[in-house]
Order: sequence, then C-alpha cells, then structure tokens
Amino acid sequence: MCALCGSSYEDFNIQMRRKVVNDQPTITNITIKLNDTVVELTKNSVRVDGSLMTLPFSHSGVLIDKSSSYIKVTAKLGLVAKWNEDDSFT
Repeated sequence: MCALCGSSYEDFNIQMRRKVVNDQPTITNITIKLNDTVVELTKNSVRVDGSLMTLPFSHSGVLIDKSSSYIKVTAKLGLVAKWNEDDSFT
C-alpha cells in the first residue's frame, strides 16, 4: 500500500494484490484512489469508478493509456504509475 504521508487529506492511495502463478509472484489487481476517482487495474480490464473503460481514457485529471509493454496511469496531482500486467509496478 502506498499513500501520501504527512497530510490529513488523502490525495492518493495504491493497493496491490499478488498471487503465485507457476511458482512466481504476480500482481493480479491494482486499485488506485486519486482524490475522488477509483481506478482498478487487472490483466483483462480497466475500471474507473466501477465502470469498464476502453483505453486511452482521460477524465478529471486522470489519464490511463496502454502501450505494448505496460499500462500507465498519470494524474494531474503528479502521480505516474506503470504496470507491466505481470510482476512490475513502478
């Protein structure tokens, strides 16, 4: 879990779920809360506030894009996160 420290207001929160597949840990789900927007990433879908989205997606200062190697979430509050849909989240 990751969140901005030292503030009484939570600008963002990131939670990941892992699962062991073929003896290798992989990330199965990432939930990112950005102000009032909730982004849920899985290998097969991207949901924003519970609704299934197609990429690229942009709304309320949140941009979600997919390349051949990762899904990238960018928020105007300064957060940039990349997930390779397997075992790496930066």
